Amino acid sequence: MHPSDLQRIAVIGAGTMGAGIAQRFAEAGHEVVLWSRSAATLQRARERIAKNQALLIEGELLTASVAQEARARIRCTTDLQDVQGADFVSENVVENADVKQDLFVALEGLVAEEVVLSSNTSGIPITTLQAKCARPQRIVGMHWWNPPHLIPLVEVTKGAQTSDEVVQFACAVCRHLGKRPVIVRRDVPGFIGNRLQFAVVRECLWLIENGVATPEDVDAAMQFSYGFRLPVLGPLLSNDLSGLDVILTIADYLFPALSDAKEPSAMLQDLVAQGHYGAKTGKGWYEYPDDLAERLIVERDRQFLQLLKLNLGAMARAKEAMGQ
Repeated sequence: MHPSDLQRIAVIGAGTMGAGIAQRFAEAGHEVVLWSRSAATLQRARERIAKNQALLIEGELLTASVAQEARARIRCTTDLQDVQGADFVSENVVENADVKQDLFVALEGLVAEEVVLSSNTSGIPITTLQAKCARPQRIVGMHWWNPPHLIPLVEVTKGAQTSDEVVQFACAVCRHLGKRPVIVRRDVPGFIGNRLQFAVVRECLWLIENGVATPEDVDAAMQFSYGFRLPVLGPLLSNDLSGLDVILTIADYLFPALSDAKEPSAMLQDLVAQGHYGAKTGKGWYEYPDDLAERLIVERDRQFLQLLKLNLGAMARAKEAMGQ
């Protein structure tokens, strides 16, 4: 089956990720069943999808008519039985291995044997999620990044029993949706992206806790130097352009000095213990008075939109150069 032949998509979980994933499938022309235990969550999902689409329309990546047609393809439900007949499943429920395992067992009883069941877990090993399943070869990781309607990457993770055919089909689904798949060939915790992200976070915490820099200056150092390169050059391509001999010389003296902490820093644990969770509680490394967090997210998404347009343009030029 080609991904364009998929008739009915089941998206399980209607939070930020589930809503965005349902949106993308619907915009690609698929009928979508969006499930949540909560009718209120489903209503918020509908509102979130409309808001997401408004930004895409503003950025001229979506027309109002296509957006409206896509929303009409999404059917919301609180009855899991309604996923029957789906020929592809995207799971996006709470990050709890037991909950996900039980859900996959239930889903196997509702869809046909050949249906691929994908999980948007950000770090639970796919092999763990396969443990109770009768058809573990059909379980695959598809980790989208937040916000899913804007960030191109999807990590496709092969569990211990996932078939190669299912991995390749999941990658084809990603490309069909305009996403950039990468394959996680060994089912390691955190996959690729979160391992890279938390390696950086660990060093950020060390720099702050040891009085090297303030949170503001750590953020600025990433945003306006190394991070400035990343939308154009990945770290390894950047290494090649710098010269691996130079990288080796720096690594030789710097690696021993980098943080190798095996548990979260005391400062982070203390903030959480005090109930300072970040934007959602009004305070974390920074303070968020009034509607500052909401305004930051709006500005973030507008900048992501511009990066997405540049990314899509680069992909189109690359395909043209290869004669595709």
